Amino acid sequence: MSQLLFLDANIFIQGGRRYAKDVFPGLWEGLERELLSGEMVCSVIPVYDEIKEGNDWLVPWVKRVKKGFLSIKDKETQQLYQKIADWVVEKYQLTQNTRRFLDGADPWLIAKAMVMGATVVTYETSKESKINIPDVCRHFNCEYISGPEVMVELMRRLNLRF
Repeated sequence: MSQLLFLDANIFIQGGRRYAKDVFPGLWEGLERELLSGEMVCSVIPVYDEIKEGNDWLVPWVKRVKKGFLSIKDKETQQLYQKIADWVVEKYQLTQNTRRFLDGADPWLIAKAMVMGATVVTYETSKESKINIPDVCRHFNCEYISGPEVMVELMRRLNLRF
């Protein structure tokens, strides 16, 4: 049984730049198929909101696959978000960077992935000077895959071949 993968906004945004739709149509068709089925890949509405603010081909594409972006309004996700927020403020203090992180999609993505027992997928890597998904996931024992080659690993897990 494959584990559900929760995609960070940077998978779509940076992935869209690195793996252009006209050169890698199979990747984007595969992601579209998976997002619409919801069996292996999904994300959260705050990620959808970040992507739809863009001005490139991803905007109409993400609107077609909105079904794959889950609500964060359930009680469990809200409670886990609060635990993440409390930990982030305790560890990093309440700064502009902390506020930016807490106002963005990342803590919601992690909280929902934890509720669903899913794996977070992100390009982010651990950095001492910045709040990032891998460090938060590690602290809360949420599985994640990350790094510069994450898209290749995602394609492997989804069995996408070109």
